[in-house]
Amino acid sequence: YPTDKPGALAANLNLAPTTIGFDKASYQGVNLGATKIALQAKQGVLTISPFQTAVNEGTLDFAGQLDLRTSPMVLTTAASMPKVTNLQLNDIIGQSVLPYLNPIFADAGQLRGKLNLACDQMVIPLSGQHKQNIAILGTVSVDEMTLSSGGLFSELLNGMGQSKEQAMRIRPTKFRVQSAAVSYDDMQLDE
Repeated sequence: YPTDKPGALAANLNLAPTTIGFDKASYQGVNLGATKIALQAKQGVLTISPFQTAVNEGTLDFAGQLDLRTSPMVLTTAASMPKVTNLQLNDIIGQSVLPYLNPIFADAGQLRGKLNLACDQMVIPLSGQHKQNIAILGTVSVDEMTLSSGGLFSELLNGMGQSKEQAMRIRPTKFRVQSAAVSYDDMQLDE
């Protein structure tokens, strides 16, 4: 890279195949087990080779590319990646993620269940200022879900004469994230 332009380092990065890893990591209720990730960069494009790791008693399969030449940098994933299988849900994930998927889950507590996610496309700019440019197409489902409800969901259950504690599942639902909004045609919740 031009040494007189240190900002051009990432855009011109070349990295021989290497492996990085960690014993465990946690963020927003997601707990990853021991992970090794093979990386390589050519001309400012960092390739993340396919890997699998344990996540909340389930598995995560991931592969993708990080374009270091763009501003902001953009993460794209390989076809049918990432894939999450049987991720054990918890209250932290329930409070930080599920209300975006369906507002009916706002104020839900004591959340348990097995989340499954398969993405056909994922494009994520690595800047909080570009959330509207996130694009995700995928399918999500939750099996063996239990929760105690609050908010809108509680009112709906009360109106149907149901208990505030519910066992249910979310059937596989195709969804998309575009222009900072999550949308889907039909999300079916069953007992």
